[in-house]
Amino acid sequence: MKRSQSIGLFFVVIFIILSTGLVCGFWLGTKRQKESDHKNITQEAHHTKEDSSDKKTYNEKDSEVENAKELKNQEDSLPAQDKEGFSEKSDRLIETTVNATPKLRADTEFILREQDIDSGNITENAQSIPSAYIGMDRALFAKAMERYSASPPLAEREKGFVGLEILSFSDERVVVRKDYSVPLSERSFYLALLNHQVVALFDDKKTIFLYTGIMDEEISEEVRKDLMNMIYVENEADLFALLESYTS
Repeated sequence: MKRSQSIGLFFVVIFIILSTGLVCGFWLGTKRQKESDHKNITQEAHHTKEDSSDKKTYNEKDSEVENAKELKNQEDSLPAQDKEGFSEKSDRLIETTVNATPKLRADTEFILREQDIDSGNITENAQSIPSAYIGMDRALFAKAMERYSASPPLAEREKGFVGLEILSFSDERVVVRKDYSVPLSERSFYLALLNHQVVALFDDKKTIFLYTGIMDEEISEEVRKDLMNMIYVENEADLFALLESYTS
């Protein structure tokens, strides 16, 4: 009897141990499965976020390019006198949309703007890229422009060259603005009539240097006729001498 009880107790213990093992194994398997599922969900969410971020970045980039093109189209529709500041803004915006590192090519459009900083007058012309600049990236081109500014040609110094700025740089188009300032003692002028008043113009014949305050009724008929066709004055000293003669 006692032996039968011992055998029965032995099997009960074995059963309990096996049951406990199965329960623990099932619990560990379930835990690991949950951890694996959680990890997969996290990774999927991360990838989804990255894809969304990339898509946003591409969309933003496309938007920047479209904005640049739209800005350039707006510039083309403006009158010439309104283009100066707008043109520089559009050039800089277009440059920021260029992603790759550009280098100058033989077919790169070279735009040169010359600005008289005293009168504000700007002239612009397109020319072939100088061969010495072909193959340069922006950094090298900027250094070349620094050397040019530090030691400009004699012809530039005689024109009153004071400096330059790179407004836009890409492998398709580069825009450089040169600034000039000529001393008044070396300038020539034109006298003309504007709204019945004598005015002095810079040598571009359109930028006003001085409103003299002298009205057409104060001068002779002969002088009025000359002013209608503009009177050339060689320098500042001659200009003020002539104006003084009108009022004496």
